[in-house]
Amino acid sequence: MVRAALRAFYGSGQNKNKATNRMLRQTHHLSLLHQQALAMVAKAPSLVETPAHEVLQQASDIAALVGLPLEDAAPLLAKQPSLLSMPIEELIPQAKRLSSALEISLPGLLLLLSRLSPGHLTSLMDTPSATLTAQVQSIRKLLARSFGGGRGLDVMVLVARRPALLLASPEQMAQALARLSTLLRLPAHRLTAAVRQCPGLLCMSAGQLTINYKGALAALRIDVSSVVQMLAEEPRLLQLDPLVFKSRVDGMMSQLYLPRKQVLDMVVRQPQLLLYLTPTLKAHWIGLKSVLRAPHEVVVVIVQMYPDLLGRSPYTLKTKLEALQRELRMPPLRAAELATCYPKILQFSTAHIQGLRDLLVNDLRISEEKLSEAVRRNPTLIMQPTATTRGKLADLCALLDASPATAAAMIRDEPPLITQDSRQWQTNFDTMTSQLGLSITQARAASSMFPSLLSRNSKRLWDVCQALARLVHTSPVWASELEEASPADINRCLSYGPRQLQLLQYCADAGLQAEQPFLGTRLYSTSDFVQRFPGFEAWEASSSKRKQPSGPRAKRRRPQRHQELALSGSVSSRSGSGSDSGG
Repeated sequence: MVRAALRAFYGSGQNKNKATNRMLRQTHHLSLLHQQALAMVAKAPSLVETPAHEVLQQASDIAALVGLPLEDAAPLLAKQPSLLSMPIEELIPQAKRLSSALEISLPGLLLLLSRLSPGHLTSLMDTPSATLTAQVQSIRKLLARSFGGGRGLDVMVLVARRPALLLASPEQMAQALARLSTLLRLPAHRLTAAVRQCPGLLCMSAGQLTINYKGALAALRIDVSSVVQMLAEEPRLLQLDPLVFKSRVDGMMSQLYLPRKQVLDMVVRQPQLLLYLTPTLKAHWIGLKSVLRAPHEVVVVIVQMYPDLLGRSPYTLKTKLEALQRELRMPPLRAAELATCYPKILQFSTAHIQGLRDLLVNDLRISEEKLSEAVRRNPTLIMQPTATTRGKLADLCALLDASPATAAAMIRDEPPLITQDSRQWQTNFDTMTSQLGLSITQARAASSMFPSLLSRNSKRLWDVCQALARLVHTSPVWASELEEASPADINRCLSYGPRQLQLLQYCADAGLQAEQPFLGTRLYSTSDFVQRFPGFEAWEASSSKRKQPSGPRAKRRRPQRHQELALSGSVSSRSGSGSDSGG
């Protein structure tokens, strides 16, 4: 729209150059960005012919009227340049009247007016104050009637976001609200969220909402529940022409070289993608590939996993990657490689990335020289919010009665620990004390020295502790050995596999506890064990025979055919003899 209006106004050749120079002069005086100036001229081409000092004076007067600095008011005036053409003598009383009728501040009024079309601006200026006040009351009553008191919906917030509500009829808004409830089939609280997110839906007729809904179903050709889910998550899609859905899905298919089904899967999970123009999505796609420096096929897989990345502008992605390089002292290629392997990093806010350095240096005690290498080797250190990581460090200190430095060293040695729920640490700690019988001091010392004990599979640790406890109770020698065990010995015995447990079980059955230490390292050599205890092989063989028939997985042997016949014959003969005797 902007380009078309500028082409119509500029023409070509020399006229275009002169108009461009005049526009740039206006931009310079108002401190507007180039795109803002383009939009302003597209909406009000006559401003280019107005002397620059007159435009500047009018803008300064309006800024003074609403109590804003010129640099803050100018972007709003660029969105509603019609205000720059109105005599200030007429604008002052109008602004005060509207501010009073709507009970809104003058800066808020300017923001509200900037969101109106020129036609709606004229209509609003011509509407009496009493009518505007009554309209606000009507909207408030409608929301209270539809949402049980209107909780969660501030009328003036909705009006500020969609000022056209002031000009819509209450009957039309009531019909639109009822139709939304019918089409989306949402509970009241979710319908409230949809209206809060997109109040412009109340300005649409019920018929148009139905047409757009059915058009979306026809264009996307997916099940109704998925479409309803998309529209509930992103109600602004109901404002789109149904033809837009097909064109934008086709555009994504051509850019990503993906079949329709996979593109629709992305869109269902990230319906906001349908709000972007096809050229905008193309620019985002090219920017993502440029930032990641990865082949097309790799980036396609990434956007299928994280479709929201297609909604990030190239500038945003580049800013995040630069922050990653700066805060973690990473070379550009290594930062791009990290983001390619862990795309979730690009979902983090820039503020979060900037806080990573403080977390790693001050909380995890990693020197700045080693930041890049530490993150490259253990990316899990930065894969969750910094507040969550700090909370888990505090939980670890409380569980083990450890200093922050000790907790930080544990996380550096066992990075997956920081991604786990602290309740799992507590479960593993309780298993070591309650099932195996370790003292709290022993469990704390072992966990501090071998943090993997807290991150192990809880079910596996429980089974090992129960097996060890049964063995320990067979001998006071082994019980005494466990009571005096060092952290290294405790970690070793909790790492025993089925073979080591079997060897200890033999010693317990044979009464050899005094000859084989419970925590001995020689358990890891079966040949050495057999040489020292020759009776083990016979015990193992007899143990296997005892277990085979009674094992839970032992297969029941089916009788042979002749056995089945003999069995059936014997049954029939017995039944026959029974009947004869009975007769």
